[in-house]
Amino acid sequence: MRVLNASHVADTGGNGFRTARAFARHRPGWHYRSTARTGNWLAYPVDLPWELALAEWRLADVVHVRDGFQAEALLGAPRRPTVIHQHGTQFRLHRDRLLREQRARGAIGLAATLDLYLMAPDDLDWMPALYELGELEAIRDEVRGARVIMSERPLVIGHAPTNRAVKSTAAFLTAVERLGRELPVRLELIERVPWAECLRRKADVDVYFDQVALGYGNNALEAWAMGIPVIAGAAPATLDEMVRRFDELPFVLADEGSILSALRRLADPLARARWGSRGRAFVERFHSAEVGVELLARVYARAVQQQGGTPMPFDPAAYWLERGKTYERRFRRRPAHAEQEAALLEVLADKPFATILEVGVGFGRIGVLVRERFPATVYIGIEPSPELAASARAKLGAGLVLPGSLEDSTAEGGFDVVLAAEVLMHYPPELVAGAIAKLRALAAPGGRVITVDWAEPLPEGTPIAGHNWLHDWRKLLPVGTKKRVVGRQAIYTQAIRKRG
Repeated sequence: MRVLNASHVADTGGNGFRTARAFARHRPGWHYRSTARTGNWLAYPVDLPWELALAEWRLADVVHVRDGFQAEALLGAPRRPTVIHQHGTQFRLHRDRLLREQRARGAIGLAATLDLYLMAPDDLDWMPALYELGELEAIRDEVRGARVIMSERPLVIGHAPTNRAVKSTAAFLTAVERLGRELPVRLELIERVPWAECLRRKADVDVYFDQVALGYGNNALEAWAMGIPVIAGAAPATLDEMVRRFDELPFVLADEGSILSALRRLADPLARARWGSRGRAFVERFHSAEVGVELLARVYARAVQQQGGTPMPFDPAAYWLERGKTYERRFRRRPAHAEQEAALLEVLADKPFATILEVGVGFGRIGVLVRERFPATVYIGIEPSPELAASARAKLGAGLVLPGSLEDSTAEGGFDVVLAAEVLMHYPPELVAGAIAKLRALAAPGGRVITVDWAEPLPEGTPIAGHNWLHDWRKLLPVGTKKRVVGRQAIYTQAIRKRG
């Protein structure tokens, strides 16, 4: 697919350039370019010069515009399936006009932040800004080098306001001045400097203050990606929406009256380490380039489908061939995993079984537990990712994990248990019923198909990450399927009838 990301002004937050680079890395089969008509002091890198934008626009399957549709008029460009990204100040000032234009064109609307999404939840989808975490970590490591933060180093507090009034800068400066009476501090106030310099200066701070009115923004994301704890705040409705989506607030919460208290909390090195790690994990889960690319790819396919053209299908096996290269390294074990594993082993033990096929072994997390708990059982696994399959073989045994995906399988009716843990949620709505039929075909008569998937009360087909969907299992699974709820997930057991 060909996509042009075009801004009639500057590249807001550098989002266009970063997105083009992320697609080049994570969707190399796509042709994705980004352009902006003007620049500013932030001097974000340029992907495609504005002078070449019209030729690219004419070839595009989808155009992704920002803060209005002026790019089309300025270029004299033809109408294309369109996605419009609504950003901060412009949308807050001109919401009604921008929404009227969006509806009139049938364009898909995206909100850059959750507070904007809540201003028009029926017209906008929230689209997380995406970052290549490794690049920001490299900047941090280069800036800090081998320096060890000693006790005599002042607490370095960073802030990079583009608008002091919006960012509560006056209240922040007062809080820093007051904290300076209690302990050594150094203020790193970053204003009107190029983005590259901003990143380098930010990389050396111990605490970053974003703002306390609208939630978190790109500055906070960059700090988190470098392991730096963030102080931020938002209106109650925005905070509630964050907790609903994320199960947590990744920042130390403050308002203008409690900035000093938040700074005091983060004067403790152990607290900084905890909040820095929490923020880093949050960015990886919701704002990594991999997650953002998958979400946007689905948005672009929907734009083509709704506004003319043929959408590109999602291929789960192809997706895991790419994602599997880094999945184990990025995996973060949480308490919910232990709860899931304990419940799954109990479900497996409900009925004796001699053979088990695990579809989507990953790096062997579940397989190792099954082999330990049921050592007399014959275990076989399949995994499409060569990297994950190799890791699983190292844990489970060379002959126990076979290359391949559910789509490749041709065996019928051979296993007492067919297990697929967190597999079906990677299938879009149009493919999941076929995947369930495949799993059932692999089970022996009298056997069981056991699946573990998300089971939250959200609309069917809702994306819950860059590569996951919620499904209505009541419609998809046969009558009599047993369900065991484990936190936000459920374990479903389908009995396969004996023939005759």
